[in-house]
Amino acid sequence: MMSLAIKYRPKSLDDMVGQRHLLSKNSVLRILIEKDAMQHSFFYGSTGCGKTTLAKVIAKTLQRPFFELNATTIKVEDIRKIFKTYINALEKPIIFIDEVHRLSKNQQEIGYPEARIPLAQLVIYLASSPKSNSAYNAINDTLKAIQDGEIYPIPPHIKTNAKNYLYPHDFGGWVQQSYLTKEMKFYHSSNIGFEKTLNDWVHKIKNITLSTL
Repeated sequence: MMSLAIKYRPKSLDDMVGQRHLLSKNSVLRILIEKDAMQHSFFYGSTGCGKTTLAKVIAKTLQRPFFELNATTIKVEDIRKIFKTYINALEKPIIFIDEVHRLSKNQQEIGYPEARIPLAQLVIYLASSPKSNSAYNAINDTLKAIQDGEIYPIPPHIKTNAKNYLYPHDFGGWVQQSYLTKEMKFYHSSNIGFEKTLNDWVHKIKNITLSTL
């Protein structure tokens, strides 16, 4: 017999109860979902709060294949098989992994090996940077742009398995290429304090890279 939780599980975004700041008509998350602009996402919350349900609703809204996995039982081969099946497909699946914090190192590297170094750098910068009004303003401007509908498709050359993508680490840490369909700038450095240190570091990396090309 089907449980009531499964029988009456929400089937659409409008069916979802609660979290209206995330799922209301003009919310950032809903705009991203309806524009098919979501990337890798983490859903956090207690058991039964709706993480799996929301993932299934997103897949149904976008009419995408949906795979529900659990990090405690999946094997690396399971993930590779899904990637291989859809590697050249126009329709990409949504893969939901429960208990994601239990993924092994090998399992994590299957999904996004190139992201490990820049993500580690980002965490270090955020953890060591003092309060910055420039960063605060950049976040507000970014959120406003999303709320205003300024969401653009990902350039083809930086999508997964793209042939023309240039890996920054192959060029000393930075390489000139377009990362946006439309050029946008939200962060404007005050060039004082730690922001000046970061600016000097970025310019140094760019100059070293350009001098070797």
